[in-house]
Amino acid sequence: MPPRNVLFLCSYNAGRAMVAKGILNAFASPDYRAFAAGDEPQPTPCPEALSVLARHLETVQGVRVKHWNVFSRPGAPTIDIVINLSDTAEGEICPVTLPGRPLMAHWDITDPLAVTDSSARRAAFEQVYQELYVRVADLIDIPLVKTGKKLEKTINAIGWLNSRAA
Repeated sequence: MPPRNVLFLCSYNAGRAMVAKGILNAFASPDYRAFAAGDEPQPTPCPEALSVLARHLETVQGVRVKHWNVFSRPGAPTIDIVINLSDTAEGEICPVTLPGRPLMAHWDITDPLAVTDSSARRAAFEQVYQELYVRVADLIDIPLVKTGKKLEKTINAIGWLNSRAA
């Protein structure tokens, strides 16, 4: 069975999506392959995102920001699942148009880039790493035979079950 391709989205593709991609690729290969993108990508990944990835996963090699339109171009990997990590986009239709009609899910993750104090921002990125680690672990535990709307519902439920409000 080929791996499920998961695209994590956040606005700037400099923080949350990078962290989620790193976690999934580190722990779920060969069953999953993760990508990250955004609609307003920054020129480079956020240093705090790279730092938390290096601390927990020991690798940040090849991490770069991307606009999500690269996944709609010819030759791009077919995306099976899109997970929007925005803390402001719940209920919105994801504007990404991708071939193959991927499943769409939303996990509400607070944007650590909104924190201006440098030590508080480092702590916010650590919190984001921990939240995403739990959610990605739950994603990995979903049986690979689950597909379609049932899979989409299960992935969305991961966001709710592991939210800070729970």
